[in-house]
Amino acid sequence: MSAPNSREELLRFLRELDRRLEAEVVLVCFGGTALTLLGAKETSMDIDVIVSGFRDLEAFFDVYFRTVNEMHLVQDNHPPFTTFSGGDVQINDFMEKAVPFKIDGLTHISVFTFNLVDILL
Repeated sequence: MSAPNSREELLRFLRELDRRLEAEVVLVCFGGTALTLLGAKETSMDIDVIVSGFRDLEAFFDVYFRTVNEMHLVQDNHPPFTTFSGGDVQINDFMEKAVPFKIDGLTHISVFTFNLVDILL
């Protein structure tokens, strides 16, 4: 298996990641991931997220990649994920247009996405 091959599998990954986290984090989903969550696309080749609000990003990525590996979401020894956590990408640049996306069962992860028009433009 590579990237989650359905919306349900993507949701299963996010729920499993949430279960393993001990602190809160904000994930802003964009690209194919946002389209998949919104039901406009069956699946995506990878998971595109911007990470914010986690006190210890190293600890977050440890949990993130352990979850990826244990769920066998690895392709050619590389997780199929695009993740931004700083540098030139600033969360505030995206939060102005981001909208909350409710996923039942999440207690540590707040998920945001965009309106379809914002994604496609």
